[in-house]
Amino acid sequence: MEFFSAYKGSFFRTALTVLIATLLKHHKEVEGTKIPIHIGGFFPLSPNKASVPGNALLAAAQLALKHVNESDILVGYELKMIIKDSKCDPAYSANMFMDLMMDKRPVVMVLGAACSDVTELLAELSAYRNLAQISYASRSLALSNRKKFPTLFRTLPSESARNLARVAWIKHFGWKNIALLYENTGGDVASQSNHQVIDELKKLNCSIVLSEQTNGKQLDINMRMLMRNDARIIVGTFYERRARLIFCQAYKSGLYGPRYVWLLIGTYSHRWWAVPDKNLKCTQEEMKKAIAYSFIFNNQIYLGDDEQGNARRAISGVTRAEYHKQYTTYLKFLNITKPPNITAYTYDAVWVIASALNQSLPLINANKEISGNASYQDQRMTKILVSTIQKINFEGITGEVAFFEDGDRYDGVVEILQHDPDGQAVAVGFYYPKQRKLKLVGKGNVWPGGKRPVDRTVVMQEFVKIPLWLYAFVCMLSSLGIVLGLVFLAFNVKFRHKRYIKLSSPNLNNVIIIGCIMVYSTIFLYGLDGRVSERAYSFACRARFSLLSLGFTVGFGAMFSKTWRVHQIFISNVKRVKKVVRDKELFSLLAVIVCIDVFLLILWMVLHPPSRQVIVINGVRRISRNRDYEIVLCREECRGPHSLPWLVTFYAFHSLLLVFGLFLAFETRKVSVPVLNDSKFIGISVYNVVLLCAIGVPLSHVSSSEPAAGFTLICAVILFCTTVTLSVLFIPKVIQMWKDPNGNPLQGTMLSTRGHHGREASTSATCDNFTERHARLEAEILVLKQENHKLKSKLSVFNDDEPTNDTMVERLSPVDIHFNKKYPNRLSHRQKSLRYVFAKKQDQNNSTKTNRNNENRHRNFATSPHNVPIRKQGGTRDSELTYRGDNMFEGQNSLRERSQTNCSVLKEHEDPSELKRSNSLPSSSIHSINHVRVHLQSPEGLEEKDSSDSALELHQKTCLKNGKLNSVSNGRDGKKCTPCAKKIDCQEHDKKTNGYGLRVYCVKTTC
Repeated sequence: MEFFSAYKGSFFRTALTVLIATLLKHHKEVEGTKIPIHIGGFFPLSPNKASVPGNALLAAAQLALKHVNESDILVGYELKMIIKDSKCDPAYSANMFMDLMMDKRPVVMVLGAACSDVTELLAELSAYRNLAQISYASRSLALSNRKKFPTLFRTLPSESARNLARVAWIKHFGWKNIALLYENTGGDVASQSNHQVIDELKKLNCSIVLSEQTNGKQLDINMRMLMRNDARIIVGTFYERRARLIFCQAYKSGLYGPRYVWLLIGTYSHRWWAVPDKNLKCTQEEMKKAIAYSFIFNNQIYLGDDEQGNARRAISGVTRAEYHKQYTTYLKFLNITKPPNITAYTYDAVWVIASALNQSLPLINANKEISGNASYQDQRMTKILVSTIQKINFEGITGEVAFFEDGDRYDGVVEILQHDPDGQAVAVGFYYPKQRKLKLVGKGNVWPGGKRPVDRTVVMQEFVKIPLWLYAFVCMLSSLGIVLGLVFLAFNVKFRHKRYIKLSSPNLNNVIIIGCIMVYSTIFLYGLDGRVSERAYSFACRARFSLLSLGFTVGFGAMFSKTWRVHQIFISNVKRVKKVVRDKELFSLLAVIVCIDVFLLILWMVLHPPSRQVIVINGVRRISRNRDYEIVLCREECRGPHSLPWLVTFYAFHSLLLVFGLFLAFETRKVSVPVLNDSKFIGISVYNVVLLCAIGVPLSHVSSSEPAAGFTLICAVILFCTTVTLSVLFIPKVIQMWKDPNGNPLQGTMLSTRGHHGREASTSATCDNFTERHARLEAEILVLKQENHKLKSKLSVFNDDEPTNDTMVERLSPVDIHFNKKYPNRLSHRQKSLRYVFAKKQDQNNSTKTNRNNENRHRNFATSPHNVPIRKQGGTRDSELTYRGDNMFEGQNSLRERSQTNCSVLKEHEDPSELKRSNSLPSSSIHSINHVRVHLQSPEGLEEKDSSDSALELHQKTCLKNGKLNSVSNGRDGKKCTPCAKKIDCQEHDKKTNGYGLRVYCVKTTC
């Protein structure tokens, strides 16, 4: 610790001090009347590293000894001191202590030392030698360790009080960013003090921007570190000499003025900054500017006045003013004009020793064993002295003198001084450690304008917000989209009983609309920014992710569920076995998809929930003239920890949903029932979503620095995709209902069948209350009829004069294609039949082309797309209908009329089976070709049973013979039939085919 350094000739001053002490014995001492009591005194009399003026401290101790010996205490005793030079060097002080122990004059107590590291060593030695020790100028926090230093007491308060005062000052002005700069000269005093400040600041949630140790050689580096960390409030713990060097460098670095606050501790001398120093490279004017507005925290405790304003007297009987007057007289002989402020603590330390001895001697003298055999090995006297000192309480020059259990003095009031622009230290406040209370006096500060400095450059965030007009416009468009969805929802509910709407799965259509409305609603949440609170923004942040994901899953999941039903009915079942997929199955499928999405959302929101994040836009900032304020442009983002992996997970899940829907749409693209099949519209919707998302998602992340552009892009993608999806799915339905208010896709069609037992079932196109199952079956029948018509058109192979292999390939049906995929090395029955016909046709073309008219009539008969009666086996003529290839049916009467004119005149053959192989049909006799019943071949082979699930009744021709209409029966009984000309074996005839994948059955006739 540095107190004073401007002195020369330490040997001369030491000699003067001893001489003055001798002359001051003006009391008439009678030899043998007083018993001398010796104490050991350690003072840094020689030049030392801490520049402590030991002579000034010794003068205060000598003055105290004079007053003690002149007072009425220690009657019969004279207190004397054996002086030792410590040099503020622990090793040298240890040697001096051993000399003291070897002195013939035994000591009862030790006074000293000034430097804390020396005091620590002497305190350990004193405890070992059973000596009580009083320190007058050591502040180290380490000295409060009672277990290590059981006999040590200090009259100078420790650093704890001043550190608490500095922390209280920081708390009062609300500073949160603090830098610490300290030196470590004289043990670890400064380091321990620094750690205490850090601990107290952390309790206030302050941020330590820098904690740097300085050695005086790299001060420029220390200043650059302070500037780099934007330090404004600097807690300094260094001695007076180092303080001058630091402030000189601070001036050169620009770390001075009202914008910077230096909080210093230490007992600095008056006008310490103006003391000449050869190592100082700054003028006094520069130093004056450098220290301006800095603070010094000093717990200089002096005896105050009483309640009436009169000066109080200390235990020595002198007032504070009288003490200073007498002490100044001593200093004149030492040529010291500016004594350190801690000399009064040395004066009071001597009085602590005198008071302790005065109270302990009666106890010691009462115990003759102690008084007669006192030695350094006897702990009994030391215990009495320590116990007595612990109870001491008197008024000293420095105020009330009392000690805590750890030997530290009661903390006195800490005085807070601030240097004004003229370099004068002005009292601005006091801190009371016992009450932990801070009190300001006067103005409280001398800052220009009374405006307190900021603890660092204040960064003011200016958020780039979405223009209000843009947000309102997009919200209006989103509202219109929601209204459009509600209109479609009302339309769907109103016409849900119409056949056209009912076949399009109105319940799933409602779910699609709800999903689109949810997606529209996310736009209102995307536009929220800094105008709302942080809590509201975080809630909207999570809600918009959840709403968008669920809306997409619900809408497209329902759309793809519809397509899956069509795929199950018409694509998955190769045998054409009718299968009804009910709505509840589709809703179960949709529920599974939605549950997966909800599960992922819950995991995200629980593990790594997104929240409001403020992102600084790089390169955009404005700084005030005095650099106190810096305005930076910021934007808000909705993100959280590990947001990218979660987003990739949701992108992947929804992409799989899109790919699956696109696959179903592609598979069902040829199902030509528009009322059932939305594959075309789904393809358009998926195409728009994939294309716009592939463009919009990356651009939205790239343009995140421009919130308005990013918001516009995201909203445009949402609005366009959702509106297109709603439009392509529901506008055609609205147009169809406008054209046909009855909503009947099978208008004009009446199907009526009768089974073996005469059971009848009818389905009318004008009936609105049919069940869902009947509607699905009727739609399937319609599809089968259309495919039947396509197959009949392919039978026109006989119209081709020169069939080719390419022609055969073009005639492959979807059934053949599926069969070839399943069995690559096999041919279906139909393909085999077509090959047979192809070979047969080539043979016919190579034969003589005769009887062209008969051949043409035969071709017309085989390829006619009209007059296809549909008849149930075992039925009657009343149940017969004729399919004309245009979804229209007509009765048997029209058939009869047409058969009278279109029936071919056939020549009677010996074997009716030759009719099929004959190229000419002579007209010499009329032969009746009766009912022909055919079955479609399945890939696995022909099923000969008469099943309505796998067969269609195609063609029946009725001819006239002898002017009478033949009686026709289409029943197959396995018996021989009589085709008028000759009996043939029905079973043998069954083995013959017509070459088109159709099996011809013989039926019983009556000629």
